Amino acid sequence: MSQKNSNLIIEGYQGIMDLDLSLVDKKFWNEVIKQHHQEIQNYKTEQSLLPERLRYENTIVKAFRLIETDRKALEKRKNEKKED
Repeated sequence: MSQKNSNLIIEGYQGIMDLDLSLVDKKFWNEVIKQHHQEIQNYKTEQSLLPERLRYENTIVKAFRLIETDRKALEKRKNEKKED
């Protein structure tokens, strides 16, 4: 797979994916970028209206952190077992 030009990627935000402009006709870039930024603003507004326990950073991000902590603990146990 070819490496994408980072200048053609508009960063997303939490639950909003990055926007890859290489898949969009250049004549639509301004409109698509504007829409992307509006979607991010809408997302932030929607998240602020949710109870804290249901917000993205307190559900999905928390789960990813837990998975990463478990992965590191498993790796540590594997390394300790190899040393025995």
